[in-house]
Amino acid sequence: MIWGKKIREPKLDDLSILENNIIDCLIANLPDVKAWKIKQQLSYLKLIKRIEYKNTKATELYPRKFGTIPEEVLFQRKDEVKLARISFSIGSEKYISEIHMVLGQLFDLTIKPLPRKNISIKEAKFVKTEIFEEWL
Repeated sequence: MIWGKKIREPKLDDLSILENNIIDCLIANLPDVKAWKIKQQLSYLKLIKRIEYKNTKATELYPRKFGTIPEEVLFQRKDEVKLARISFSIGSEKYISEIHMVLGQLFDLTIKPLPRKNISIKEAKFVKTEIFEEWL
């Protein structure tokens, strides 16, 4: 338990609209081969664990079975690496999302600060995307 909250096991789920928009923004800013790998990985990463901290939301992505993602769609770096930082706004509120990779695959995305429940995701405007080159 972290901070008195029980963290649930990953479950079969889909990414939210905002999470999909963040991933789409990442893909749009990657070279073609890297973008293709991320798209392919997403078809295997169907188990999702969402964790809400005091001021951050983390979404972790897992395959149904460890080791099922084909080697050709994995990246060479196997340690934990920050792929990107994406800044966006919804209305007058500003947010930052960080996307990480572990074992050569997309692992998680975080959103800071924690988005309010009643905001209109359709109004998200992506301001800046910073790709960290060391993992390429």
